[in-house]
Amino acid sequence: MYKLVLLLLLGLTCSAFAEDDGDELLGLMQKPATREAALAHIDNVRAKWDGSVFCIANGNPHAVDDPQAAAFDAVKNYLEAHPEARYRPRRYLITQALRAAYPCPQN
Repeated sequence: MYKLVLLLLLGLTCSAFAEDDGDELLGLMQKPATREAALAHIDNVRAKWDGSVFCIANGNPHAVDDPQAAAFDAVKNYLEAHPEARYRPRRYLITQALRAAYPCPQN
């Protein structure tokens, strides 16, 4: 019986990983060696929501020439300007930064 309980506990135990927060993301952005990792996170959000939640290239009549660089700069500037929000999850902060910098035009 003891072995069964132990096996059940081991089987039900799973690793819970918290998503990186804004401080960790900003740290990645500030180091040349980890800039690409930060850019991958930003590109993921940009690919999913550009044109609906924010408009960097899709749906923006004044689209920038390099949306990847523009998104990176917008997120970095947002994180530096809002240190009080950096405890929040990375994806939330990226979305908020891009919404603030590149709102979609109202139809």
